[in-house]
Amino acid sequence: MEDNGKNYLEERKLVKRWNGPIPAIVSLLLTLTVFYITWWIIQDPRGWLRMYTPYVGYMYTRWWLIVLIWMVYLFNFWPFKREWVFKTHPVVKGVVLTAISAVVLIVLIKVFFEGFLGNYGLAYFNPDQLTKLPGVTEFFAVEYSALACLMFAAIASWLSPAWVVACEEAPWKNLPQPAKGFSMWVW
Repeated sequence: MEDNGKNYLEERKLVKRWNGPIPAIVSLLLTLTVFYITWWIIQDPRGWLRMYTPYVGYMYTRWWLIVLIWMVYLFNFWPFKREWVFKTHPVVKGVVLTAISAVVLIVLIKVFFEGFLGNYGLAYFNPDQLTKLPGVTEFFAVEYSALACLMFAAIASWLSPAWVVACEEAPWKNLPQPAKGFSMWVW
């Protein structure tokens, strides 16, 4: 695959494989099943992670979407080669890219927000620091720090794709990856 300046999402060709309503119904059922399973694992009070509070689960979900925007729009799937993105089976791509994005997400939340900003900047980002304040319970400390991360997410979720779409990656359009991606990410 030659690099013609387009990213994978713009360049791929979608082909309709089946006619009729059956594929749409199967897709809807599959989507609802995946949603229910992930909801039970992540958000449900009876599930494994129990992130059912108003902000915690939403904060992780929002930041995960932002990490995916970074991977696709800013870095154009770097460090993977274009051939890998085009030729690898979608299930393999999904597993690999989901695992990478999950690792980036955990590092972002635990290392950057809670570890760095929460310890050396504002205590608002670290629940452990907030519980040291008089009258702040563990529950509210977690909620407050998730809300602080969400405020950053509100900005990042708009600015991250905006540079690629509105400014067409200028002035870094001709830079190779990862220089282009890091330039836009830092900006």
